[in-house]
Amino acid sequence: MASLQKRRELAARSLESVRLAAIMEAKKRKDPVLWAQAVWSIRGDTDQPYRTVGFEFMHEIVRQTHPTVTIMAAAGCSKTESFIPYALFKADIGGRILYCFENDTKTGLLVQERVNPNFKSSPYLQGRNQGEVDNIHLKKLGSGMVYFLGLGTDSATRSYHGDEAIFDEYDAMDPLRLIDMRKRLASSREPLIREISNPSQPDYGIHARYKLGDMRRWHLTCEYCGDEHPIDYSTHINRKTLTLQCPCGKPLDRVTRRRWIPSNPKGTHPSYHIHRLMTRVCDVPKLISELGSEDWRTVSAATRMDLGLPYEDKDAGLSDSDLRNVMGDDTWSQYAPGGFISVDPGGVFDVAIFQKVYPGQKPRCTWVGTVKNWAELSRLVEDSQVAGGVIDFGPEQKAAQEFCQTQRGLGRWFVRVAYQLSEGAGQPDWRWDQQDPLLLQANRTGACDTMVMRVRKGEWLFPKRVVIDSLGRWAQHMKSPKRVVEYDERGKAKTRWHHEETRPDHQFHVCVYGSIYLQAFASQAGGRLEVIDKGSY
Repeated sequence: MASLQKRRELAARSLESVRLAAIMEAKKRKDPVLWAQAVWSIRGDTDQPYRTVGFEFMHEIVRQTHPTVTIMAAAGCSKTESFIPYALFKADIGGRILYCFENDTKTGLLVQERVNPNFKSSPYLQGRNQGEVDNIHLKKLGSGMVYFLGLGTDSATRSYHGDEAIFDEYDAMDPLRLIDMRKRLASSREPLIREISNPSQPDYGIHARYKLGDMRRWHLTCEYCGDEHPIDYSTHINRKTLTLQCPCGKPLDRVTRRRWIPSNPKGTHPSYHIHRLMTRVCDVPKLISELGSEDWRTVSAATRMDLGLPYEDKDAGLSDSDLRNVMGDDTWSQYAPGGFISVDPGGVFDVAIFQKVYPGQKPRCTWVGTVKNWAELSRLVEDSQVAGGVIDFGPEQKAAQEFCQTQRGLGRWFVRVAYQLSEGAGQPDWRWDQQDPLLLQANRTGACDTMVMRVRKGEWLFPKRVVIDSLGRWAQHMKSPKRVVEYDERGKAKTRWHHEETRPDHQFHVCVYGSIYLQAFASQAGGRLEVIDKGSY
């Protein structure tokens, strides 16, 4: 019995010696794939060592040395499972890595599920850590370290400095936090950025970044006809056999003769498109069914999460072509005497300024942007010399009410708007509140419908610079909400405008409030804004 135990101990020491030699070789070569194969286990389970079989397309990506790499990826393609050990490898060779997820909750769950079990089961990681720092947000390996951070709207970004930032789920992150976190690399001699995400809408976030890069696609070579193709749903799926095949009609092998090839060689940096057809875990019958669904949300999920492609249902929300209908000249001025201002308060105050509206004239926006607080808003109102404006009721109710009362005392007609009116059929877009003379009650769905209709009909004009910048704050906010139909437990349909929590839509609502304001105030008497007789509503 003692002899058996001794043999086991010798075998364990021998295995650990081989593992340590592999680790040293990986560090010598600066190869994160070899390091992960020697150190890492799937979720810390020593019976499930890190493997790349079926996910060989990740090798080139994690070995990239270019300062910036973009990965537009479907779900379940080993992107996070590959980049967590990649980050720890970089720390093991002395780097400071900022590994960013979209929020603190996800950060905590992933660290507890995937990182902590590896630290508990790996003698090497324990030895490199030496008990110095080991918590949810920070892992230390020798002189290097990995910060695991959430980039939600309330996340701090100013206390960290690193050599490399990894943005995991780029499209789900707050854009302002992304900008701040990039600045955390300023002190590094060779800053690196890795952008990883499921795509959302076309020309936004990771898709826009992918298109700026060299747009690499995973190519397979047919062993029968010898042709090389980028693996693609429309080209390689046989709908009868539900299998992957070459256009020549022969089965296509995912394993042999494959490589990444850029489709835009002049791109600014390496960018990769990963989708589930590249793996062996794609449920082809389910994918075909979901892509053929009549529900745009099902199609959207399959397109983004299985094919790794952006999706935009043009009938469900505003598109780039819709926005181009309201593109005017490039008038850009905060000075709009007699006009009005529309405001959506929040972490920052989103603002749009409109010129005085004369009878028969299209409302013209002259400036969109943000201010930091009520004091800056007051100065903007004073400088622009607007006659009044409208403010969202919700975020800061008392402050908004006091602001409107103060402006009323200065001769400007400011009102608040609240989304509280019934959304039933036949309801007006808005009505005056019976108790508060400076409050409008709005039908959220109806008011949003009216604003979108005005945009699609080209009844407004906005500065050219904000319309043609499809990646800009204004355009992205305008395209964020989607019109969806939901059903209650009785099967009754209810329509509402909905946006993903990670996709801000403040400028969309700035325009909705502006639309309500235009309805509530008449453009009569030579362009003077006057209150419509409340009795008529």
